[in-house]
Amino acid sequence: MVTRVNTLRAANGCPELETDPRLTEVAQRHSDDMAARNYFDHTDSSGRGAGDRVEAAGYDWSAVG
Repeated sequence: MVTRVNTLRAANGCPELETDPRLTEVAQRHSDDMAARNYFDHTDSSGRGAGDRVEAAGYDWSAVG
């Protein structure tokens, strides 16, 4: 998906996006947990949201909206 997005970004003069291994690991663990427990939600089985999981992985982030 990142490759496809970056192809479109390049075609429109935008810089490439980069993946971060910490975020990849956080996402994979959450996906594994949902599969093992047969549920789908942004909140994990411990009640933590995506922001909580990302911060616990040591990723410095903020959301503006």
